[in-house]
Amino acid sequence: MNKRFDIAVQAGLTHYSNGRLRTPNIGVNLKGFGLKAVYNIKPLYEGGRDASHLPDRPTNTKVVIPKHENYFEFMVSGGLGFTGSFDKYETKDDIYYGAMGLSIDAALKYSHISKVGIGYDIFFDGSLVEEYEIIENQDIPFKDKMYSGIHISHEFLIHQFAVITQYGRTFKDIPGRGKSYLITGFRYDVSEKVFLKLFLKTPTKLIADFALFGVGFSLNSQKNK
Repeated sequence: MNKRFDIAVQAGLTHYSNGRLRTPNIGVNLKGFGLKAVYNIKPLYEGGRDASHLPDRPTNTKVVIPKHENYFEFMVSGGLGFTGSFDKYETKDDIYYGAMGLSIDAALKYSHISKVGIGYDIFFDGSLVEEYEIIENQDIPFKDKMYSGIHISHEFLIHQFAVITQYGRTFKDIPGRGKSYLITGFRYDVSEKVFLKLFLKTPTKLIADFALFGVGFSLNSQKNK
């Protein structure tokens, strides 16, 4: 507001979960809103010395950032993981299922810190056997534990790290999961072409499906731009 008085507004959504690595996995969602006012009594001091000759509040420093040139990037990545029972209330610590994912992405880097993109996913979820057993009372073949979908994505870039958010739709209705899914995760660029990836897939009801850890390759990275 001015040199002495600050006002801040904040809102947030926090989700606590074990990623369905074990059951039960009930999960907790917390929504919050905050408003605060701060009055700064003292001017800026450095090392305990009187710095009254300096501005009494820190000032913004302007940095000239080189002009960004937009470009498209194509990536392929895959991951492995495991998951527990989808029953979020019953304890089934001795039951684990394999999970896999493969993604092909095309992204537009439209600023120094952001990308938007679209991609194609293939998933394997061994825990789907529970849903089909309820429906058909029998085990199911490997192919019925697989499904695919398309997604839109956004990435927030911080040096070699990226925060990934995606919304996708499967081509068929998945028993117990529906058609919509969300993916949140992190990527770490090991080199210009190779990256590591950790992400959590959930249906839109925010009940974890599985977490996957994997590796990916950028086919035409231009990270220096």
